[in-house]
Amino acid sequence: MQANIKFFILFFIGLFTSSIAFAQSADVSKGCAPLKVKFTADQTLSQYFWDFDDLVTSNLPNPEHIFTDVKTHTVKLRDGINGPVIKEIIIEVFNKPNPTISIAPSTSGCAPFEVNFTNTSSTGDPSIVINESNWTFGDNQGAPNDFTPTHTYVNPGTYDVSLLLKTNIPSCNVTAIYTDTILVEAPPTAVFSIDKDFSCEAPLTTNINNQSTGSNLTYNWNFDGQATPSTSATPGAITFLNEGTFTINLTTTSEINCSASSSKTINIGSPKFDFLIHNSNHEIIIDSSCAGFHHASIHKPSVIPIGTQLQWSNSVGFENTTYFGHNEDSLYYYGINNHQHDEITLIAISPNGQCRDTVVKSRFYEKFEVTT
Repeated sequence: MQANIKFFILFFIGLFTSSIAFAQSADVSKGCAPLKVKFTADQTLSQYFWDFDDLVTSNLPNPEHIFTDVKTHTVKLRDGINGPVIKEIIIEVFNKPNPTISIAPSTSGCAPFEVNFTNTSSTGDPSIVINESNWTFGDNQGAPNDFTPTHTYVNPGTYDVSLLLKTNIPSCNVTAIYTDTILVEAPPTAVFSIDKDFSCEAPLTTNINNQSTGSNLTYNWNFDGQATPSTSATPGAITFLNEGTFTINLTTTSEINCSASSSKTINIGSPKFDFLIHNSNHEIIIDSSCAGFHHASIHKPSVIPIGTQLQWSNSVGFENTTYFGHNEDSLYYYGINNHQHDEITLIAISPNGQCRDTVVKSRFYEKFEVTT
C-alpha cells in the first residue's frame, strides 16, 4: 500500500515538472546580432530567474533580451536565484552577412555610362543563406533579386548604390549603402575652327580657335607631321611648309578618361595635272568615211581636291567640262575629224576657284587613204 502511494506521488511530481519545462519558450532560436528574443515562462512559478549566458539575468516572467555576443547561448530558467533549473533554451547568434560588391569596368565614366554590378557578399556561416539580392542605383532605378545586374546611367551626376541582402533568417537581412560610388560626367567635346584651309602654294599659316567644352580637359593636337604636336589648349598659328593634303586632329580627354575627337583638312598647292595624247589603235587611220579617234590620258597629281574642275578644249572648237572625283576614270576621249594639227588645252581649277593650272599640247597626224 505504501509503495503504491509513493509511486503515485512521484508520478504526479514528474508530470508537474514536465509541464513546467514544456511551458518555457523563446520566439526565435537563432539569428544575427543584435538579436532580440522574447522569452515566456509558466505563470505558476513563485519566483523567476533567467540567466542569458552573457552575464545578464532577469527576474521577469516573460523577459525580452538582446543578444550581442556571437555564440551559442544556453539560456537557463531557475525557480529562484539559487533554485533548480526548470528549463534550458539554446539560442544561436551569428554575425550578419558582409555585403560586398564589385563594379566593372569602372566607377566613373561618361553618360550614357553602362556599369556591371556583382554581389560578392559572404555570410560566414552555412546556416545563413542569401536568397535575394536587391539593388538601388541612386537614380530612381533598381534591380530586384539580381545578383549580377547591369545598369546604364543616362544623366551626369554622383550616385549612391545600395544592396539589400535577404536571407533565410529575417534578423540576418542587411542593407549596405555605398555613398557617392558612381561618377557620371557629360562627355567632352572636341571642337575647333581654322581661318584658312586652302592655299595655291606653300607655306600656309592657319590660326586655330579651340572651342571645345568639358571640365579639366587635356588636349592632344596632331598636325600630320607638318608641325610639332601640341598639348596646349590654344596652339595658335600653325604653319604648313609643304604642298599636299594634311589633317589637323584634336583629341580632348577629361579627368575620368572620357574623350572626344575631331579633325579638319588642309589643302596646299594648285591642282597640277598633265596628260598624254594617244590613238586608241596606236596608229591614225582616216579615210573619207571614217574619222580618226584620239584620247588623252591624265597623269594624276598628289593633291587632287574632290570637285576640282577640268576644262578641256582644242583649237578646232571642241569643249568639255568634268569634275574630278575619287572613282572617276582617268581617260577622257575626244573625236578628231580630218585635221592635221591642233592644240589641246586642259585647265584645272580648284574647288574654291582660287587656284588653277593650264596645260597645252599639240598633236599632229597624217591623212592617208585605205585601200582594199
